[in-house]
Amino acid sequence: MALLCCSSAFAQTSAATSTTASTTIEPTKTCEDLNLAEGESKCTSCSEVSTCSSGSVVTDKCDVEKACLQDGSTSLCLSVAKTECDICTAGQFTACDVFDPQVVNVCIPDKAPMFYENCESNEICQNGACVEDTTTPGGTDGTTNEACEAATGGENTIMIITYKPQCTSGLLCSGNEVLNIINCTEGYYYDPKELACKSLPIDNCKGLEDGLGPVRSDCTKFVVCQGGTQITELACGEEEKYDEQSKSCVSSTAESLTCPDLDGCLFESNSSGGSGTTTDSSTTEPQECTADNVNQRYPVEGDCKSYLTCRKTSGNSYLYVKGECPGTLVFNPETTYCDRPEVVTGCEK
Repeated sequence: MALLCCSSAFAQTSAATSTTASTTIEPTKTCEDLNLAEGESKCTSCSEVSTCSSGSVVTDKCDVEKACLQDGSTSLCLSVAKTECDICTAGQFTACDVFDPQVVNVCIPDKAPMFYENCESNEICQNGACVEDTTTPGGTDGTTNEACEAATGGENTIMIITYKPQCTSGLLCSGNEVLNIINCTEGYYYDPKELACKSLPIDNCKGLEDGLGPVRSDCTKFVVCQGGTQITELACGEEEKYDEQSKSCVSSTAESLTCPDLDGCLFESNSSGGSGTTTDSSTTEPQECTADNVNQRYPVEGDCKSYLTCRKTSGNSYLYVKGECPGTLVFNPETTYCDRPEVVTGCEK
């Protein structure tokens, strides 16, 4: 989870960046409807800032290269890259609005997402399209949500968290209330560190120094990183979990235990470091190493300890790198990580 940052950033940039394209007064909306006090503002969509002025709601449209950023009771239009509305990825045509779950935006290269359509009252935007609202986690518009309450401790704090266990959505929380839901497209998860939908697989070694690091979606496992690349994945013993602070496996009941932010996320597969991808474990002859299977691992026929990992090189080509499980561990083709010999068929000692 991550706190929506910084009031100081607003003070430094508001004069230069809060330019809006147009201003309208919303006669059908009151300040009470939007839960706004006099002088307060909020993002009502990625392209709109609504302000309570003299009892009326005044809505400003952001310029095409800007989007709305919310910080407590203040909001303004900034460069889209500095906001949570930087939601479009290469090849994506539509995306759900971060602040209004019933708005579908169209993606325009190098521009902020632009309004495309409103969903019907019984629909919600998911994966860039309007669908029947049957899975909303706790609702919006002030509905209490247990995940928000647990994250904020019930305090009047605004933050965005990943909604577990699916982890394909982010919740914009204010205390124990859900202000909005951010739905990611298929094949993406919501990353609370980057406040954005990111494509699977999860890169467990991103930004880490050489050595050990957590598997972000599973506190019972850890990885070995070298040069920003995951070398192997290992599991803690029974009734143990990996502690981020001490970089070691400790008792699962230890008071000092710190688990990673995505622990408990249930992707289709946690292979290759909680990647959400699957590997065909029935074959010992790996497919061609390409962008489609980068970071996936395969067994080496006749060698229990070794495995092949598809890696991207500095020259933007792809090749297999041979790795070896440490100590007495062997490669488990079912889980694609190093395991105890007695649980891997054909490798028992």
